[in-house]
Amino acid sequence: MSKSAEKIAALERAMERERAARRSAESLLESKSSELYDSNQELLEAQGALEKKVDQRTSALRDARDAALELMEERTNFLARISHELRTPLNSISGIVQLLLQEDLTAAQLRKLRTVNDSSDVLLTMLNELLDFTKLEAGEATVDLQAVDVGHIVASTVEMLTEDAAAKDIALYSQVRAGLPSSLMVDPSKFRQIVLNLLSNAVKFTNDGSVTVQLEVTDGELLLTVRDTGVGIRADRLEKIFQPFKQSDEGKQVYSGGTGLGLSIVKRWASLMDGDVSVESAIGNGSTFTVCLPAVEPTIDSETSALKGDLSKATSLAETQPADRRLDQFADMGRNKPLRILVADDNETNRDVVEMQLDYLGYKADYVANGEEVVRAVLEHNYDVVLLDIFMPVMDGEEACRSIRGMNDLLQPCIVAVTASAMPGDRERYLASGMDHFLPKPLSPFALAQVLSDLEAPTRSGLDIAQSQPDVGDSAYIDMEELKRRLGKMVIPMLGKVGPTFISELPSRLQRLKLAQETKALDELASIFHSLKGSSASAGALRMAALCEDAEIKSRRGELVSEKAVDLVIKCAQLSSAELSGIVESLDT
Repeated sequence: MSKSAEKIAALERAMERERAARRSAESLLESKSSELYDSNQELLEAQGALEKKVDQRTSALRDARDAALELMEERTNFLARISHELRTPLNSISGIVQLLLQEDLTAAQLRKLRTVNDSSDVLLTMLNELLDFTKLEAGEATVDLQAVDVGHIVASTVEMLTEDAAAKDIALYSQVRAGLPSSLMVDPSKFRQIVLNLLSNAVKFTNDGSVTVQLEVTDGELLLTVRDTGVGIRADRLEKIFQPFKQSDEGKQVYSGGTGLGLSIVKRWASLMDGDVSVESAIGNGSTFTVCLPAVEPTIDSETSALKGDLSKATSLAETQPADRRLDQFADMGRNKPLRILVADDNETNRDVVEMQLDYLGYKADYVANGEEVVRAVLEHNYDVVLLDIFMPVMDGEEACRSIRGMNDLLQPCIVAVTASAMPGDRERYLASGMDHFLPKPLSPFALAQVLSDLEAPTRSGLDIAQSQPDVGDSAYIDMEELKRRLGKMVIPMLGKVGPTFISELPSRLQRLKLAQETKALDELASIFHSLKGSSASAGALRMAALCEDAEIKSRRGELVSEKAVDLVIKCAQLSSAELSGIVESLDT
């Protein structure tokens, strides 16, 4: 074979090998492509399955979250209802007992009443702890740092527990180290609760020996230390006692009451103020609790906070006074500071309790049972104060308050929310709705007296209007313009209903008025003037209403209204009645 033929044969063999290699590569590529495709399909299926599982898990978590939120809301609503229902009977028990404590009692009677009063205080403390815990669990708790005298808060709290310690023959000591600033930035209510919870626990769980509270500032930190010689706590229980609803076994043997929330609340309040609480204890050797808070002194910009601190100091002083010795300073306060008061509550027992408390303070009041009656009464009378329940039929207290505040031309009364609803945010919501004060039930007669005593003098009163004693013949007696402004389109049907009743009942009322003046019956005079004031204002006889209001205030002060003043009221009433008769007759034609 020639060389050229050999070369051709070699080239053909080489080409065949390349073709074979290409076929092998193509086959391998096709095989790998198929495998890759299958793998991609499996991956896509796995991705789809994973996404489906993620969606299912997300949906399950969302459902679980919604269920948890719904459960939390149901729990909050349940606590609100329970709180309201428990506070209502507590209001009656506490209110009546505190009034009975003002009377002349035997030692045995006083001891029994104080036992009832202490028991109601324990129940109220447990309710408040549950509500505080609910607020903390919901993340709604906040702090309000103010410049306050922390030493005074400790001293006043010690004073509160002095009698309890003495009853157990326990020595109660208070030590304030030198160098403590006159005021520090803390939340006064939460700091007071921390001190009270720790001290009351120490007294409860100590059967003999002493309880010592110490206050000092060290290295920029405020240290509150409460040391007792009580039963002590096992080492393995020390951390658990700060958990909700936990109590030490040793403590349970000494005291079986409480909610088990006190120390949990102490720790959380301290944490909210950027502090902490720790404990050292040994069985039989007592316990030492130490609260550490930042010792921040107020700056010039804290003047407002300092003022609030002074106010909180005054409040804490009042709170430390025993319930049966706090009210005497307010007895018959109404004689020197007359106020026109409206009480709104749909519960008859609650109304009776408020009536007894007001009677002790020297006040008479009008009473209504729903929000619509509140609005109507405020329209007809110039009240200085409205004690307003929140949950009432027909129209609730918040809606009634908004209606009253929306009457721009009305002389606005001071509106005080008096309610068993004390859930987180309630106070803020009621104040935001236009109310001026918030008094929780059980209603403390001392707290009520403080609110009434702090009110400024009425901006307008019947005394101011009637002092000039104008000639009753110089102008009209029925103010139609005022009625139209107040009632709008309702003025005609209102006069058609109220006018005839006012006219027909007036002669007998005036006879009773004359007789009461002649017999010097001050209570009867005040009652008649009050009734005439309301009915005449409803009928538009505002000059008569002003004269009656002046006379009512004098009567409630214990002053006998002169015969000349009574004759003036009678003459004005007769002329008002005659003018109203003409108006009513014109309505019928």
